[in-house]
Amino acid sequence: MQRSMTIVLAPLLALLVMATVSAEPKAETKATEGGPALQLVNELWQRFDALTGDPVAYQKLVQAQCSQFPEGDLFPYLFPAYAYTNLAMQQPRRREEMLGKVRSMLDLAIPVVAQRVRAPGGQLTSLQDYRQHGTYICQLNVGLGAARLLGDRDHEALHKHLTQLIRKAMDQDNGKPLFSFPGLIWPFDTIPCLFSLALYELGTKNSADAAPLTIKHLHWVLLKSLDKSTGLPCSQLNKKSMGCTVAPRGCDLSFRLMMLFQFEPQAAKNLYEVYVRYFWKERFLAAGFAEWPDGATNQEDVDSGPIIMGVGTAASALGIGAAKAARDEPRFKRLVRQTIAARDIVHRMLKQGSPGAEALLGGLISLSPDYTSGFLYGDAVLFWGLTWTKWRKL
Repeated sequence: MQRSMTIVLAPLLALLVMATVSAEPKAETKATEGGPALQLVNELWQRFDALTGDPVAYQKLVQAQCSQFPEGDLFPYLFPAYAYTNLAMQQPRRREEMLGKVRSMLDLAIPVVAQRVRAPGGQLTSLQDYRQHGTYICQLNVGLGAARLLGDRDHEALHKHLTQLIRKAMDQDNGKPLFSFPGLIWPFDTIPCLFSLALYELGTKNSADAAPLTIKHLHWVLLKSLDKSTGLPCSQLNKKSMGCTVAPRGCDLSFRLMMLFQFEPQAAKNLYEVYVRYFWKERFLAAGFAEWPDGATNQEDVDSGPIIMGVGTAASALGIGAAKAARDEPRFKRLVRQTIAARDIVHRMLKQGSPGAEALLGGLISLSPDYTSGFLYGDAVLFWGLTWTKWRKL
């Protein structure tokens, strides 16, 4: 079963084949907001305003274009919700407008989660535990926490209930990662669980024991779940032995960092430095984050996306947000420039009907010039990553 964040940034693939060489990054400083990055943000903002303006139509679009991806029934709702939360943080005067958009995305996501976890009567507030569905329960709770920061009260009861379930599960597991799905453990999925507890405290001023539970979990990871060769968290664990079964992965680590920087910035900074050391790859044509520590190219799957010269498209797409959160301006700007160049290349190829330009991964992903990345799922990731902002209570 494939897991972890699934996103294949189609333009980056084209860029890796055709782009010109950029300067190698030399320092890590604050990522800027203007210029090419702002161009992309505005492009994606306008697109998602248009797409999500009719929630019913957007739901149908997601079902038609994203159902082939793991969590493709959830993330196309939550990633735009996270992005609109970022925009509200940047422009507080538009808080009510952004909150309305976040609410509409949550209202589409909630029944998806209820169905996925088989909530009694379709009501998540009827759950007695998280049913080993950390991925869906915790990601939804992050969205609820984001809405609460913007002043939402429509989902107050659900937010409180899911927070209690997550806190109870984390306390019972004594620092160990929660299950992502029944019987399956990808340690990354515990990060949004802890993030959601921190958001609940920030938004409601009520305790969820976020700090002690986070410290306990991060300590457990340091002792039990690090890859010996890199010192980075393993991607998957055996549910019985809790031993590492899958090495650290770029898609996992980039996604992890985008959330960890929100509530544990020092731990995130330390992790990012090691991640860059082992996973950032400079190639003749382009640069980006690898999917695997050794830069392997023969282990592509639906989570990694195409791997070109050791550079992973999923890891690098999510890496835009990770680099922005880390205030790593050279790498952030490098990835943004590549994304814009690649978008133009792919759009031109599609319009000219170039052979092989219409699909990736054996036809799994159909590309369209209607999207910056070539497809809806990719644009949702870009929208969240490019707008990344530290969240606070408004």
